[in-house]
Amino acid sequence: MPMKPFTLLCAVVLAACGDADPVSPPPRDDVGEAGVFAFHLDLDQAVPVGVIDATLTITRDGATVTGAYVWVEAKIPSHTHTSAALRAEEIGDGRYAIDGLEVEMPGDWELALDAEAGGARDSIEFDVFVE
Repeated sequence: MPMKPFTLLCAVVLAACGDADPVSPPPRDDVGEAGVFAFHLDLDQAVPVGVIDATLTITRDGATVTGAYVWVEAKIPSHTHTSAALRAEEIGDGRYAIDGLEVEMPGDWELALDAEAGGARDSIEFDVFVE
């Protein structure tokens, strides 16, 4: 017995939905504006309104950077809101914890990072969506 067009359409749509891959977070790996450090931000694709907790890894010429002073600030350009800057805490192996960075409204935010180590300084901004 042949399938009716509507039944066939439903079967195709349902089959396509079953194969959907979860959305991957945008890449958050890049070289800073001065080209000195490479930054990797480990953060969910979208974060809820409230507090951002994330991990930052910094490298230079392939080696992890330890002992860095890292300052972080969140800003939402469309509303000129900024969070209070905080210092990321070193947790080992070139990794730094960003804990308690406040974001008070949904929208497209930027995380501005400024790092200084071994007499070198670099900065970068990562886009973050707050829901």
